Amino acid sequence: MLPVVIALLGLVMIIFVSLVSYNVATVSASDGGIKVWARNATVDNQTLDDHSINWWRILLETPLPSNPANDPDGRYCHTGVIGTTFYPYGNFGGEGQIRHCTIPAGMTIFGAALAFECSFDEYPQLKTLDELRSCTKQGADAISSYSVEIDGKPLNPSGIYRIMSLPFEFTWGSPNIYGLNLPADKVGTSIQDGYFFAIQPLSPGEHRLRITGSVLADPASGNPGFALDQTYLLTIENPSNMVSGAQNASMPFFNSSSPS
Repeated sequence: MLPVVIALLGLVMIIFVSLVSYNVATVSASDGGIKVWARNATVDNQTLDDHSINWWRILLETPLPSNPANDPDGRYCHTGVIGTTFYPYGNFGGEGQIRHCTIPAGMTIFGAALAFECSFDEYPQLKTLDELRSCTKQGADAISSYSVEIDGKPLNPSGIYRIMSLPFEFTWGSPNIYGLNLPADKVGTSIQDGYFFAIQPLSPGEHRLRITGSVLADPASGNPGFALDQTYLLTIENPSNMVSGAQNASMPFFNSSSPS
């Protein structure tokens, strides 16, 4: 069975200066001067491989109702932050509603254009780490297109990196994004593989981040195909200008409009 990024109830649903770093890669001039971290960079004291695991842990550990991939308008932006890194997410398929987020200046933006993971809880027929690795690679190999845009300008593909992680553990959210019937606080083991971007801090002001990706249908494997299109409207502000009654030092992100 082809692994998927988000499978819920049997339906396919793929889904401050940074403490830094060296080896900065800059995308082409056509990208409007947006800079990305190099593949071998250390950002916020972590490698990009580490950040890919952070991205997945947030997704897998956050309960479905407040999960950032299930965010209708940006009200859960704060769940996608660790240290000085903001982790944006795709959605459960199709064109998602625009998410409005206000972000402190100096934050790195790390996310997946499209990525897959396999865990022993999702695929109990898999018994070894090599089988998990093969499972997730099969999913990532099926990705047919992906893109990341900032203010309407696509990042150079050389600045979007394919990253397969080492095995990592996480604690399943309850309810979890896959709708699996698992004990409370169940610890899972997973391996992920996909296409990730690491954008250096953007200039103050408003920016539009758009993430798209697709997987072609494969009737032979039972994969019906998948496509996502998710846009964030980001307001980058100096931390001293960010005032919100619900905001505190551990929650530097907030939605620009009140949740319903």
